[in-house]
Amino acid sequence: MIPSGDLKIITLIRNALSVLIPVLGVTWLWATKQEHWLKDYMEPTAMVVGTLIIFCQFLITRWSGSQTIEKNKFYNIPNTQQHRDGLAQAKTAIADGRPDEALKILSDIKVESVATAVSLLSGRWTERRRDQIAGVLEQTDRSFQQISRDVMGLISALETEMNTYGAVDKEVRAYLQKRYAERLKQKVTKHPINLRQLPTTEGTSDETAEAFVPISADAVKAHISQVFQAAYGRLLITGKPGAGKTVLLLQLELALLDSETDQLPVILNLATWKKDYITLEPWLKEILPAELGVNKKYAADLLQQNHLILLLDGLDEVEEADQVACLEAIGRYRAATDSRYVITSRIDEYSAISKDAPVNLQIEVGDLTLDQMEVELPRMGHAQPGAVPLLNALKKHPALREAAQVPFYFNTLQWLFAGGKTLADLQLHGTTAAEIQAEINPRFVEYELAAITADKKYTAKEAQKYLSFIASNMTKNNKVVFGLVDVQYNWYPFGLSNWQLFVANFIYRLVGGSVYIFFFVIVYGLVNVHFYGLFYGLFHGLFFVISYGLSGYTTGHFNFSSGKTFQVWQTWKVYIPSLAEMSSIVLSGNLYYEKLPVILTIDSIKWSWPLYFQFVKKKFYIRLAYGLTVGLVGVLVGVLGYFHVYIFFFVIVYGLVLGLVLGLVLGLRDYLASDSKAIIQITKPYQRFTASMKMGYFSIVQHGHVMYLLRKKGLLPSKIVPFLNDMVQHKILETDGATWRFRHRILQEHFTKRWKTTE
Repeated sequence: MIPSGDLKIITLIRNALSVLIPVLGVTWLWATKQEHWLKDYMEPTAMVVGTLIIFCQFLITRWSGSQTIEKNKFYNIPNTQQHRDGLAQAKTAIADGRPDEALKILSDIKVESVATAVSLLSGRWTERRRDQIAGVLEQTDRSFQQISRDVMGLISALETEMNTYGAVDKEVRAYLQKRYAERLKQKVTKHPINLRQLPTTEGTSDETAEAFVPISADAVKAHISQVFQAAYGRLLITGKPGAGKTVLLLQLELALLDSETDQLPVILNLATWKKDYITLEPWLKEILPAELGVNKKYAADLLQQNHLILLLDGLDEVEEADQVACLEAIGRYRAATDSRYVITSRIDEYSAISKDAPVNLQIEVGDLTLDQMEVELPRMGHAQPGAVPLLNALKKHPALREAAQVPFYFNTLQWLFAGGKTLADLQLHGTTAAEIQAEINPRFVEYELAAITADKKYTAKEAQKYLSFIASNMTKNNKVVFGLVDVQYNWYPFGLSNWQLFVANFIYRLVGGSVYIFFFVIVYGLVNVHFYGLFYGLFHGLFFVISYGLSGYTTGHFNFSSGKTFQVWQTWKVYIPSLAEMSSIVLSGNLYYEKLPVILTIDSIKWSWPLYFQFVKKKFYIRLAYGLTVGLVGVLVGVLGYFHVYIFFFVIVYGLVLGLVLGLVLGLRDYLASDSKAIIQITKPYQRFTASMKMGYFSIVQHGHVMYLLRKKGLLPSKIVPFLNDMVQHKILETDGATWRFRHRILQEHFTKRWKTTE
């Protein structure tokens, strides 16, 4: 709520604006009877200023009203059974005349905003108790009723927020359900899995560890859910590369989305975790918004409320030097939150770590057996044309049979044989399972890319190069998921020339500066309300945009000195080189910039008037005072020069309007730059760039420039999205509609190695 002092000032401003409206009307009537030049100037000025004042008065009224009834309070509490029961108990306590008991119950809700509200009400209750002891009975009776009403109001607000949160939670669950189901669908054909429990330091002993237990394909989802419950929500899944750990994790995710209504399961890849994070929380705050399709505030609330079940994929993908620190961070997270989670890792890499994972149970995904393949392949015979030919090949080739026991290679071979390949066509020369597996990937890639049709804008060889380039950059940046926003200037492997650096940074500064300078264009145009004001402001705005784009550069042999520096706003300075400087620099070719620019995107904002006015309020009085100061300076200038009464009036109104416009427009700038973003569930490739453009941030221009540079060197195709989707059809990549990943890390490693040999 607005403090009473602030409310008085706001009321005073609103009343002052009300007085100014009739004054402006009188001024307009007076101006119509004056000389031609004065009439032309004052009439439009009075009309525009009057319109602005009415608009500002309306906004201030909305602001004070919305703040008074606290519409800007957002508690974001999960709609869980525990919270529902707690609020019901608190309502019962209020009905029984025990607001102190209701406050005690509400204090168990671990949400910062709720804790603050409860603390304030508890302070009032304590003060009421002191008054009661002092014998101020009439006052304490009134305060008792007021506190009871306010506690009940808080309970009602929390119930409303829970329903809102529940709707968002349902939306997020549906988003995750669709994404993970689509990933699982693209992964593999169905096959049985073999699981066994391994001894751990906390959960399973040598005596109770089981041998491999076969699980049918149809029973995998239910079985892994039971195993998770048996591990009391702390499970480690290990296995060989390609054994099916991620597939198992996807099955568990979908099972938990169905069964866990009070907690939200989410799959997170550990590849980006580094020991610099120290704990798990900073990394989770960074990675969760994109994975869940929510804003940072919502993700932070989920963490604070321990509302997540973390399915952490790929411990082996963490840098080797950071793996022990990662396990320690997970252990600290468990101790602090008592949360549930799953960790997956390749078994050899996990065995090499000199620390046990903080889990209650470890299971290993085993190889398929020949008996299982002999049962499964004939059963799939009609649905999978290559099943029977593959079975015959496995019987003839012992090394191939051993290689096919790993599910990834088993499924890859099915696709090859389904396409008409025979054992002779594959020309396998290896004598061991590892050698055969190393040959299967190139054969599969060659087979799939050979199907590229002539109407495509690329050949099989070019597709190999594009995929290798993408894989190498994903591996270099420790990524397993690739989106268009990941294509950065540091992907360019040849080093940007001075001219390319100049263009890249010029675009970067224009993109970063235009959105801010745009506000000043609006301010300048609005406060210069004569006929040419907007055009004059637009001209100066474009001048500053171009100047800002050129500022900040250095040269190898030249120093800027004869140009001019302009203070645009606070710390923003624009340097305008002289014509002689620019000519000599361009002709010498020595223009460069000290670092590569970064391509960023901005999420859209779900508009909220109360939140907007919070940002307007922060520096509103300072900006209003600034405008009035400008007006007073104008009065002094008028007094020293040729003074008329209308000058005093005009410059005061001018200063007041300037302050109001600055407050509203710069408040908008701060709001757009804040973290109060809308939920943005990314389902289209260019969705982030589109959202950025809606916010006035045109990083799509940077993206177009870097894509042009990479296409020019033949590193990426002319139309990257159709190419990536084609590779999904060729079973090399997977997609969720907005991002892509290699069907398996084995394939990503394969293409990464190819890039190293061809670079």
